[in-house]
Amino acid sequence: MNSILNIYKPSGISSAKILNQLKRVIEEKKIGHTGTLDPLAEGVLPVFTGKMTKLIPFFNVTDKSYFVTAKLGFSSPTYDSEGEVSPVKMPSNSPQLITQTLKSFIGTIDQIPPMYSAISVQGKRLYEYAREGIVMERKARRITIYDITNICIHFPYVSFHVHCSKGTYIRSLVHDLGTSLQSDAIITKLIRTSAGSFFTLQNTIFLDQVKKIKENRILFHSVNEIFPSWIHLSLESKEQEINLKNGQPLFFKKQNIHCQLLENKAYHAYILGINKQLYAIGFLAFSPDNHFVFTPKKVCI
Repeated sequence: MNSILNIYKPSGISSAKILNQLKRVIEEKKIGHTGTLDPLAEGVLPVFTGKMTKLIPFFNVTDKSYFVTAKLGFSSPTYDSEGEVSPVKMPSNSPQLITQTLKSFIGTIDQIPPMYSAISVQGKRLYEYAREGIVMERKARRITIYDITNICIHFPYVSFHVHCSKGTYIRSLVHDLGTSLQSDAIITKLIRTSAGSFFTLQNTIFLDQVKKIKENRILFHSVNEIFPSWIHLSLESKEQEINLKNGQPLFFKKQNIHCQLLENKAYHAYILGINKQLYAIGFLAFSPDNHFVFTPKKVCI
């Protein structure tokens, strides 16, 4: 089954277990997602099955948003309440100072990932070293915190909403907040509220809904929903379909492009085939011979 699902991952289960359960329900071996959520975390988990897994790289570069609850004055090797939690020196309880410190992370910053992460160092995952009590040197990663809003402080708890780039570790953000307040902090609750513009809490579905949806054959999200601003193209001949399967560029007559396009710009575009199945995504640009050329980046047929 070739489908795109926006699953609501509950807290207390790993992203891998969610995929294993889905495999059994939809009877599809080829399945993947666009970013692991820690067992503690819940919320948006975009899942791609069958040939749609080819689209994962396009969604892996997207920004994400989270609702976070942190607890100041406590430490954990995992930077969250799942690890062994220990009390440390309490920071200042000044709401102004806490808010100011949290807001200071907005912008492009270098962030050191936590030891309990899946990053590979010398052929081994960091969390494997951590479980052996080994602390490895980690290179800082350049990430962007676009905004931090809805800050609410009930000391020692601090909750907020953060919009950030791919690769941001919210556990590290909370740990760095505690460190900047000359203390420490851990995550007690984490909800991913969005991944890109389409995958939001509003259009998630729960695991127990998937079987019913499958039976009604409405498992596939509408491509128009996922790519609302992209150019929609339709194949004009069987020859085009064969060329597309071989990954070759396709040429479209200017008069057959039913929207106003600039001739000096490349546009994201997708092609639908029979039964409105997604055939390919790529770029559409003007060609000197007065045609538009579609260059496929991922072919799904």
